[in-house]
Amino acid sequence: MKKVFIFGVIAVVISHCGAISHEKIEEKPNRVEVISNWGDGTVKEERIYLDGDVVEIMTYFENFKVNTKGRVKIEGEEEVRIGTWRSYYKNGTHWSQGEYSSGVSDGGYQTWYPNGNPNIIGFYSNGVETGQWTFFDSTGTVVKQYDLTPG
Repeated sequence: MKKVFIFGVIAVVISHCGAISHEKIEEKPNRVEVISNWGDGTVKEERIYLDGDVVEIMTYFENFKVNTKGRVKIEGEEEVRIGTWRSYYKNGTHWSQGEYSSGVSDGGYQTWYPNGNPNIIGFYSNGVETGQWTFFDSTGTVVKQYDLTPG
């Protein structure tokens, strides 16, 4: 199913391999722009222009599975991360997830082992580690915990 969608996007969207310019973002919500392709023509990176200056960025592995997914807000010439960013292993399982506010880690943070078990669970507040941080081994057993709550 995903292959059909990706090929459909390729058929509809004209590939763009040059530098990314933020000078003029068309006011067409959900406009898809393919930024780069793998050697076989499948999509490597695409951008979905949402309302206003918000862009969803998706990168893919050669096997069509999502590598990273997240949103940025265009501020002048800069792309500032916002909201939830997710990364995946090549087999499609979760690798990491973090929250961003104005380009800074702010909220929950978690990583997983390739087998799906948690690796690290923590929290950021305005770019600073805070609260309870827990580290696991690959079997899911807690191996370390510490509390970074200010006080």
